[in-house]
Amino acid sequence: MRYLEDTELKIVSKTFLVGILVGVIYGAVKFQNVEQFLGFILPIFEDIIQNNQDLKFLPLMLDILRNNLLAVALTIALGLIHRFLAQAVIMINGILLGVVFYATIFLLHQPAQLWQILPHGVFEIPALLISGALAIKLSSDSKGGTLGRFQVLAKAKHTLLIILVLLIIAAAIESSLIATLV
Repeated sequence: MRYLEDTELKIVSKTFLVGILVGVIYGAVKFQNVEQFLGFILPIFEDIIQNNQDLKFLPLMLDILRNNLLAVALTIALGLIHRFLAQAVIMINGILLGVVFYATIFLLHQPAQLWQILPHGVFEIPALLISGALAIKLSSDSKGGTLGRFQVLAKAKHTLLIILVLLIIAAAIESSLIATLV
């Protein structure tokens, strides 16, 4: 990760925190009851739920990992186009987390449930933020055009490995938590 600078990580961290704040505000304005919230959030996770009705650990973990890898790959790929597109992905993830925070605390009245979300987030959120920082690095180190960006990406293989390991750990924790919650 020494390839990334503090500046990129600060930018994506601030973007993510603003997203959380926007999500909490959006949740407060949009959702007056639990049913409205569930109508919003369940379609987002519908494919995972339908593909894993039996809640077997490995298929569930692989499905979660696939979705998280897709989010990270999208963030990095959008960084190849423009840094603001990558930051939009980070912002959207922050907004979703903010909405979940709001609903858990104020609609479900179960702030303790956040402790069940937190363990996998400790790994998943840094992976997302690192991928966002890498996307910003790709967009700002664009000397040499597209070829130069791919050379920058090739130099970041250790960073990509760290992201992968974090996402594998997060998926393992999340799939075991889902199995115990349902």
